Amino acid sequence: MPEREIRGQRIFLGKRSREGIAVALQNLAGLRNADIDLFVEHEAHGFDAVIGERDLGHDLVLHYLPSASYVVAEQPAWTAQGPNQISGNYWAFTTVAGVPTDGNVAGAVNTLAFHPANPRTAYAATVNGGIWYADDISSATPNWVALTDTLPTLSFTALAISPFTADNQPMDPGSVANLVIYAGAGATSSFYSLGGAALGLVRSVDGGQHWERHPGKGLDKLMGTTVTSIVFSTEDSSKLLVSYTNAGGSPKAGGVLWSADHGVNWASATFRNAAGAAVVNPVVWQVVNDAKDPAVAADHDVLYAAVTEAGAGNNGVYVSTDAGATWTQKNGTGATSIGGLDVATKLRLAIS
Repeated sequence: MPEREIRGQRIFLGKRSREGIAVALQNLAGLRNADIDLFVEHEAHGFDAVIGERDLGHDLVLHYLPSASYVVAEQPAWTAQGPNQISGNYWAFTTVAGVPTDGNVAGAVNTLAFHPANPRTAYAATVNGGIWYADDISSATPNWVALTDTLPTLSFTALAISPFTADNQPMDPGSVANLVIYAGAGATSSFYSLGGAALGLVRSVDGGQHWERHPGKGLDKLMGTTVTSIVFSTEDSSKLLVSYTNAGGSPKAGGVLWSADHGVNWASATFRNAAGAAVVNPVVWQVVNDAKDPAVAADHDVLYAAVTEAGAGNNGVYVSTDAGATWTQKNGTGATSIGGLDVATKLRLAIS
């Protein structure tokens, strides 16, 4: 039988009249003759060969023809080529007398998330290498395992572990099987910020073994942005937030999205400067949670955000005591104020 290769699958068609193929396809897919013309060659050119030029034809043939009685499909053997670890590179971990050996290459890491009850266990979000897991990081040679090679992007900029399980129970300190992990995508590569799709938020409810795009309503605002922080409430499993920026976009913009119903619905937070004026689309580089700050609020989380590119007098530190819904600028006054904020392009925060 004549044969043609189409998208890696070899299709064999017996000698049939064009009308016979048309009838078979109509029975299989309810197609019209006009559709069939797209992918069955005219009898003069050998109607038993499939057209290899039109994408629609390829898709229809591969979808419908293998189930026809006169078609035999042969699937070639495929060998996985990646993503994978790189070895033998200049930036390899292992060197002898300063010369790289055939060790693993050190890729750029954006952030780490540690198991709250087991500091030997950690997750790493990398610039263009996906998310990795290790349960022996105190070892001289920890074993890192890639977890997200099948996701549409390998470019991650934020990572966080919830203190609660997916069924809203306190996290099991002795297991990773029910860890809820959120990761945010974004572009931070030093090579022109090139990377995978900025697809927003992904999550896992089984310690990173399986992942999904977060289905929350309102998260479409994150598409094409860089997620900079993911923060869970330590008091209420229903509350969480993400911060983001458009990174290299012009004009610079960003904000915070917050949820009070386990991530089902998300809303944009509001920011006000020290004078009470609204601050629109601030670039938010980081949000940190001071779980218990009795000087501000004795009974719930206190959140701090690092803001730039917000206009003269609007940069600096903002505080929220309502799970991230509203924010107020707190840069201090007089001798205790933070200086140089109007020219700052990036801020980072840490809780001592």
